Amino acid sequence: MKTSKEEIVQAATKLFIRKGYHGVNLTDIEGAVGITRGGLFYHIDSKEHIYKESLNRYLILVDEIEAKFNALTAESLTSFIDQYISLLDKTATNLGKLLEPASYFGYFSFFLLAADEQPELVKKFDKINADQIKLWNNIIAKAAENGEIAKDADVESLALLFRNATFGMFYNNSVNSKGLQTKQLKKTIGALYDLIKK
Repeated sequence: MKTSKEEIVQAATKLFIRKGYHGVNLTDIEGAVGITRGGLFYHIDSKEHIYKESLNRYLILVDEIEAKFNALTAESLTSFIDQYISLLDKTATNLGKLLEPASYFGYFSFFLLAADEQPELVKKFDKINADQIKLWNNIIAKAAENGEIAKDADVESLALLFRNATFGMFYNNSVNSKGLQTKQLKKTIGALYDLIKK
């Protein structure tokens, strides 16, 4: 059976998450995929190449604002929250498939190491974060205009609060290998919403 580039990137990503970039060599990747060095080099030209493919596919694209949220059509903050949690649930499910048997903490470490070792990724991460905060800003401002929440609500602070609740829960649950618990997140964000709704 022919091995695809996607299979190689996925297997390498699992190794990078468990062992870190420097702890993985091409022989490890070959063994994980069941491929020869020649077969590996048919798809990639170096370990750094496959690492960058891995980062792009499983760090950047997995959290790309356009890819994740382009289908959102919420008319209210509460319906946006439901759609947002639903999309995060799909992302968490996909990550769960990737991370077995690796840990969520390993994934978070992969994220931090990538930011440290690949400075160009920091700009991409910053843009993703800014786009998500902007998305929250827009929907919260709309909720204030429509009277769903107080008209004088501090939109920017609320946007940061909702966004950071998501990121903070993911980080906290990564430490104990639970990953993003979307039911818990929905309850927490729902409680925040209850505090500001009219």
